[in-house]
Amino acid sequence: MPFCGPTIHRVFSIVEAPGQVATRDESQGPEPTDPSLKSLAIRGSVWTVVSYGGSQVLRLGSSLVLTRLLFPEAFGLMTLVNVFMQGLTMFSDVGIGPSIIQSKRGDDPRFLNTAWTIQVFRGIALWVCACALAYPVASFYGMPMLASVLPISGAVAIIAGFNSTALFTLNRRLAIGKIALLDLSAQILALVVMVVWAIVDRSVWALVAGGLTGALAKMVLTHLILQNSRCRFHWDKEASRSLLSFGKWIFISTLTTFLAGQSDRLAFGKMFSTEMLGVYSIALMLALTPVQVILKVGSMVVFPTYSKLVRTAGSLSKTFHTVRHPLLLLGAALVSLLAACGPAFVYLLYDERYHEAGRMIQLLTGVAWFQILECTNGSALLAMGKPYWVAGGNVSKLIGMAALIPFGYILLGLQGAILGLLGAEVLKYSVSSWGTWRNELRGFPRDIMLTLIVLVAAVGGALLSMIVRDRWQSDLGAFAVAAIVVGGGWGWGLLRSNSVRRMFGWT
Repeated sequence: MPFCGPTIHRVFSIVEAPGQVATRDESQGPEPTDPSLKSLAIRGSVWTVVSYGGSQVLRLGSSLVLTRLLFPEAFGLMTLVNVFMQGLTMFSDVGIGPSIIQSKRGDDPRFLNTAWTIQVFRGIALWVCACALAYPVASFYGMPMLASVLPISGAVAIIAGFNSTALFTLNRRLAIGKIALLDLSAQILALVVMVVWAIVDRSVWALVAGGLTGALAKMVLTHLILQNSRCRFHWDKEASRSLLSFGKWIFISTLTTFLAGQSDRLAFGKMFSTEMLGVYSIALMLALTPVQVILKVGSMVVFPTYSKLVRTAGSLSKTFHTVRHPLLLLGAALVSLLAACGPAFVYLLYDERYHEAGRMIQLLTGVAWFQILECTNGSALLAMGKPYWVAGGNVSKLIGMAALIPFGYILLGLQGAILGLLGAEVLKYSVSSWGTWRNELRGFPRDIMLTLIVLVAAVGGALLSMIVRDRWQSDLGAFAVAAIVVGGGWGWGLLRSNSVRRMFGWT
């Protein structure tokens, strides 16, 4: 099929920002300052939010189908598989993406090929580790099926290791449209395989097949979207030194991010039944939706924008609040809305086996809010070449989880364990906030004020939803009233916000 590559390339070219295709060599001189950086950031933000919205619609649809095909116990097993698959995917990068985006040599082919070489061998090593860990993990959780599932699902790490560096080059240039189409295309293929497999064979293998399909589709597309960008095995000593110097902290940060982000599921998988773990995974998926929106915008738009400002202007002090505050307002609106409407939403769409997830959501939105505060700080710290603050925050969260989750569980059961997780998130945010303060990026006072506003809106909306449900016995009515009141209030506030209006050029 010789026409396949050019055809896909033309399709993806439709959404690429003008002037963003050609590669640069370091010999061409310093990277020029782009006067349209603001417009690129806005365009990238819109693409990110739209693509993420489409992704979440697909994910929610597949969740509703799978919860009717599979029992909660199956979701518990699938949650543990997801933890290890996500961990392997995260470790396959070893900071390659942030290094390419942040480095002044990020467009140098020698630098890119060295980065790709490191990435490939890292992916292979991770698969070997997955095979070695499969039996001990299966024995620890008392789930024999994990011994066969993990080596096969671990192949995702090898596939991701062969992803083209063009993916990071596009991100560096804020050409988010291509990346959005790539991710959605891979996700659609993965979800189709997952659902069809679950219909035929109602087992965890549906998740494994979907994950492998999505990873393979994404890898192929990354090599087709930029035809003049070919990855080859290459080793440049100076490039490798730069990558590993920056990447050692990224690796530590990635390792601790995985542990800090997934340890609750690892711990709850041992503390609770697989049925309760499955219900918790549904609640967590819904509660972390606002975080994923901000994380997507942060990694795809904010971090590259900050990095370019550091390379050209040398400082973020004048732009930190301008970029960060609108994102926090968006996150605050989503968190408040979810806390108010979450239980009614679960009661409407899921059967009674999953209704406990509705009550979990309201506590988990607190976790989501502090993750939003922290990740917007972390993007700035990474762009400034100081990833050790992010790693330090993750370490503090791990320590907090080890101490607070068991303590909360002893006192209040599952709800206490979730409150312990919330306390650990507060510790992580405190470290990142101290890091930004030390680097003259002072966002802490605004964060306190916005947190109080989120708390009032969330509690008020939740009480209103509860009153409507108890009075009229209507989940739809409870959802609609809370959504209109809380969503309308935040919508009015966002439209009147000077920072939001400045960001989109309305003033």
